[in-house]
Amino acid sequence: DFGRHGLFMRLMARHVGLEALRGARVVELGGASSRFLVDLARHAGARITAVDYSRVGIAQTERLFREEGVDGDAVFADMFAWDGGGEPFDAVMHFGLLEHFDDPREVLALSARLARPGGHVVFTMPNLAALGASLWARYAPENFSHHVLHRDEAVRAACEAAGLRLERVFHAGPPLVRMAPLERGGLVPRLAVNGAHALLCAVGTAAPGLYARGHARLSGTRGFVARRVA
Repeated sequence: DFGRHGLFMRLMARHVGLEALRGARVVELGGASSRFLVDLARHAGARITAVDYSRVGIAQTERLFREEGVDGDAVFADMFAWDGGGEPFDAVMHFGLLEHFDDPREVLALSARLARPGGHVVFTMPNLAALGASLWARYAPENFSHHVLHRDEAVRAACEAAGLRLERVFHAGPPLVRMAPLERGGLVPRLAVNGAHALLCAVGTAAPGLYARGHARLSGTRGFVARRVA
């Protein structure tokens, strides 16, 4: 998924544009141990900041940045109480964050506040509308219960309320089969689900471009690109 030609950078090139990210100030909310930021620093020259409320996560992030040889800030803070260091960001990102909130408006309002006028807000969520989400709900119901499906219409309305213009909605990644370790099921379901998940991920590692164009009913990830209204 990562690297200059990995799926993440392909998605950034396709849906945001690498020129918009070159040398940009980028912050990831809930960004502990973020390889997304590592890729942006390494392959787009972005100036990166990760914000997270976990001290352990921030320590891991600092170690990751050192090990990967990239310069970046790792900030331990409640993102809702953080002022961004007093300077707006060219891009505000979060990956797998919004689905943990019952109402998307608060996170998107924060994203807009941290972005400069005209700046990007880029975020993804698990595709809970995919056909495979039924397997997730059946075999990992406790994990599934902590995720909220925000329909496109709700995300668009929350963006508008926050002063963001939603420009793109996309799907990407391997077909959704498993999003968490199985909590129930016998040996046969476990072998089938885990095996299918491993195979699909292996295909994506070998040919990341295969999953750059996704399908609304199959792909495991939903992505959104918005801009703060100038």
